[in-house]
Amino acid sequence: MRQNPALLDSNLSRFLKRKGFKMEYNSTVILKDGRSCILRNGTASDGQALLDVFNLTHAHTDYLLSYPGEHTYTAEQEADFLQEKTDSTDEIELLAELDGKIVGCAGINCA
Repeated sequence: MRQNPALLDSNLSRFLKRKGFKMEYNSTVILKDGRSCILRNGTASDGQALLDVFNLTHAHTDYLLSYPGEHTYTAEQEADFLQEKTDSTDEIELLAELDGKIVGCAGINCA
C-alpha cells in the first residue's frame, strides 16, 4: 500500500520537532572581488535589518510584488517571522551578510 507523501512529510516534520531538530545553514562564499559573503539562518535579532533591506530593494524596482509603502510589517513582526523560521523543522529563511550588513534574503520551505 502506498503512503500519501504529504502525510509522510507531516509525520517526519512532527518527529523532527519532537527530537528538537531544526533546519540550520551557515556557509561562507568568496565573491569575485575577494570579499566573504556569509549565508546563514536569519534570527529574531535580524528583524530590523531585514525590514531595511526589504524597503530598500522594493524602492528600486517596479518588478517586485509590492512597493515599500504597501509593506506594513514592523521590525518586531519581522523578528517574529524570523523566529518562526528558526523554530521550524521544514522552513528556513536564509540571509546574505556582506561586510557585516544584511544584503539579501531567501526563504525555503517544504511543500
